[in-house]
Formats: sequence, C-alpha cells, structure tokens
Amino acid sequence: VAMVAGAASASWSMLPHCRGNILQPLLIDSASAARFRRSEFSVRDLALLAGAFAKTGIVSEDLVGVLNDRTQDLERINDLSNRDICYFLWAASQVESWSEEPFAVANVLEVLRRDPSSFSSHDLSTLAQALVRMGDLGHAPLERVLDEAFRRQLLGFAPRDRAQLLAALARAGS
Repeated sequence: VAMVAGAASASWSMLPHCRGNILQPLLIDSASAARFRRSEFSVRDLALLAGAFAKTGIVSEDLVGVLNDRTQDLERINDLSNRDICYFLWAASQVESWSEEPFAVANVLEVLRRDPSSFSSHDLSTLAQALVRMGDLGHAPLERVLDEAFRRQLLGFAPRDRAQLLAALARAGS
C-alpha cells in the first residue's frame, strides 16, 4: 500500500489530469487502509505514506490519526530509525496543519533525545530543512543539527545536502 501511495505521489506532477479521479482517491484509500488495518503497517510504511501525502498536499484525518496513535506508544518511538524520523518531520513540515500534531512533536522530541552524530549527512540535511519550517517547535533541535553538521565541517555531505543545509541556515537566520 505504501509503495502504491508513493507511486501515486510521484505521478502527481506528471499526470495532473489523473489527480481528481485516480490519484487522490487512491491516496485516500491508502490512508483508510492504514486506519483499519494499522497493525499490518510498519513504521516505515507509515513514514512513506506520510511522505506521499506531503508531496501532494492532501490532508487525511485518517492518516494523521494513525500517526498520532502510533506515537502514543513510547516504546515504539525508540524503535524509529533516524530515516523514519526524517520522513515524519519532513512530511509534518510540508503540511501546515501537521506541524503541531502529536506525531510531529514526538518526533521533534526524539531528535532532541538522540545523539546528533548518529544521523547521516543526508538525514541532518533533511532534518534541518524540516525543522526550520516548524517554527519555535523546531528551534532547539535545529541548533543541534546545525552544530553537528558544522562539527563535521560539511565533510561527507553531498552538494545537494550542503545546499539544503545552508538554505536552512539562511532561513533560520532571517
């Protein structure tokens, strides 16, 4: 289901004539599947679903409810990979109404709890990009992410990741 939702979101910009009658209903159905069969969805599946919805700008209360419910289980938040946290926060930063949802807050707190050196260069770049868009909620973890990136002196960062990190830094300073 998550892969199909990802394909639908990837097709979104290329097939505008299919948005209303094919792609959007497919995404809404995938959120409903997550709601009614949540035990069959891994954290990665939910992260990918959140990303698919964020890419299209579609808001689904079903999906937000599932994401919020999953974060209520504090043991599961520890099971999140760094990449999953990045997906969730990137999605929360793209959909304005998601940035203060419990799942977003829990992921921000998890970034604060984790050692920033455990994140890959790409993950630090993605986090910086997401956290700068989250306003006050993202301020403290953004400082830690930027400190870690500059501690590494941007070594090992791909050019695109460097550009995204510097853009986040510029946006944070304005």
